[in-house]
Amino acid sequence: MRGTRQRYDTIIAKLLATAAIHKAAFPQLAAIESFIDSTYTEVGVEEDCLGKLDELCLYFQELSVNCYVFRHLHHNLCIDVDAVKNKTAPFNLGDTYIVLPK
Repeated sequence: MRGTRQRYDTIIAKLLATAAIHKAAFPQLAAIESFIDSTYTEVGVEEDCLGKLDELCLYFQELSVNCYVFRHLHHNLCIDVDAVKNKTAPFNLGDTYIVLPK
């Protein structure tokens, strides 16, 4: 099992990839990039990573009130964050948090 910092970096990368790939179809996803760019600089110890992930879950919860896409992201993100906290396997093994049918 990878360390907390590596899993944190993976979650952030998946969120950024989700926004980059799907923001043309869902422009509201640009908020992810803005929030991460303004908030997620370097983190140090494990507690910093967990605190930042909790902040991200709260932010997505706020956005999910009026947006189905963010409800979906919030749900999947929180499952992955819980997996980090419990040191279990991640829920989503893909590169993004949204997979649309082709």
